Parts: sequence; structure tokens; C-alpha cells
Amino acid sequence: MPDHISARPRAQLTSARGGKITKVALAAALGIVERQVHAIFRNGTTSRDYAERIAKLWGGRTEQFLRPPRRRGRRRLHPFRDFISEADKSDVEGDAADYLAVEFALMYGGMKGANVPPDDFETLEALANFVRNAALDIESRDAAPILWKRFRVWREYQLYLERVYKIEMEEDVL
Repeated sequence: MPDHISARPRAQLTSARGGKITKVALAAALGIVERQVHAIFRNGTTSRDYAERIAKLWGGRTEQFLRPPRRRGRRRLHPFRDFISEADKSDVEGDAADYLAVEFALMYGGMKGANVPPDDFETLEALANFVRNAALDIESRDAAPILWKRFRVWREYQLYLERVYKIEMEEDVL
């Protein structure tokens, strides 16, 4: 077996309907170009909707066309969850942002609500949307920008400490 051929089983390349639908017709029915259909047959798709529609139109099982999603990029250092776990242990000032941090600690711990926040938030908008959708009180919604600012300061401080540590641990080369 040549090296360039994958040992992984592929989706069926012939129609189960006896050739009644072509890949061009399948692409048109899905609203994508033929090249994307070829890629889905070769690599699969992460979209369950596409996989189900292809299985229905082309024939076969949904699992033949489905693949697990790939991890994208690296995990960011010092995510929001780490900030919350440290903020939960630190001195509490008693303002609305601290109470929101406690709410997040309870949600991460599974002690409050069925809505578990993601490990990290990319933007203030993502944090604010989660707070809004989690049906937290109005004070918590107003405190989200303050908590976001504290998180950003905390993360920059953690990165700063890592850089200082690297400098201190460098061996003197002369």
C-alpha cells in the first residue's frame, strides 16, 4: 500500500441510489460548490446538519460523513476560569464585581444553575452576553465591564511575572 493513501475508511464514493444523483446535483441541493462536496467525501465534515443531509440525498449513514472537530490554535495562558479561582481566594472588597466573581465561582463549581461558563472569554462582549443569558441580576450585568478590566489586569500581571521569572532564571553567560 503506498504511503500517500490513508488507511482510514472513506465515505462511499458511489451513490447508494444507483447513480440517480451526481455530486454536482448534491452540491446544488446543499447550496455549496462541487469542490466542497469532494472535500467532504475525502475528509468528512464537522457539521451534523450537512452530514445528515448528505446521507439522506446520497445514501449511507450520517457517521460516514461526520468527523470530530479539530482543535484550533493554542489554549490561551491564564484563562478567565483561573482568574475566578484566584479571585475567589483573595480579599473581597464587597463591590458588585466581586459578587459577580463569586457567582462565576459557584457556576464553575457546579453549585449554581445549569449554565456553566466557558473556561475563557475572548472579549468583554462575550462575557456580557453570558452574564445576560445566565439571567443574573442587573447589578451583575453592570459589573461585567469592571470584572473584565480586573481580569485583563490580572492576566497581564501573570504574564509579567512569567517574563520576570525567565529573566531571573537565566544563567549568566560571560
